[in-house]
Amino acid sequence: ATPIFSQTVSNPNLFDGASASDSDAIGNGQQLADDVTLATTATARSVTWWGLFGFNNTPVTPVSFDLIFYGDNGGLPDAGNIISSTNVSFTSLTDTGVDLNGEDIYEFQADLTPTLLTAGTTVWFSVLADTSNDTDDTFLWRGDESGAGSARRSDLSDLSDPFASYSNFAPSFVLDDETLVPEPASLSLFVLGALLFRRHATNGGR
Repeated sequence: ATPIFSQTVSNPNLFDGASASDSDAIGNGQQLADDVTLATTATARSVTWWGLFGFNNTPVTPVSFDLIFYGDNGGLPDAGNIISSTNVSFTSLTDTGVDLNGEDIYEFQADLTPTLLTAGTTVWFSVLADTSNDTDDTFLWRGDESGAGSARRSDLSDLSDPFASYSNFAPSFVLDDETLVPEPASLSLFVLGALLFRRHATNGGR
């Protein structure tokens, strides 16, 4: 399947940038969001993103994330308009094998609350980690310093504090319209097919 949105680093072997998006970051937390505008209406059902744990490279599991779609307010995320939110937790981490500046790059994949993205309408996507159980690391969302119109919110304790422009960073993520885990109907068909195959084999192919 072709992703409905893809923004990845231009060279996976170069450290092009990473920025905190963690409710437990220094101070009151920092949150990144990036703008998404599709040419064709689609439903986001899963996402892949990449990041690291700085600055000691010693992640502690479980690591949880809030995956949030915001509406747009004058070219910035509208903190008061959450379109959808999904909380996921990882008890094990997938190391990509890329080690940059002594820190491991990890890949994350998760199903989303199905979110309709209307063609030509800008929304903002955010990956916000919670590493409160990790005393010496902050989650850094990997990306390119390429001026892609991302935004950040640096004081998560103040709900009136708007996202501030942060236009020189493009966090890496891929949105897809297919789920990672088969939906119940599809899973049922798979199980039924397996049972029929087993019965056929038991009967000697008759």
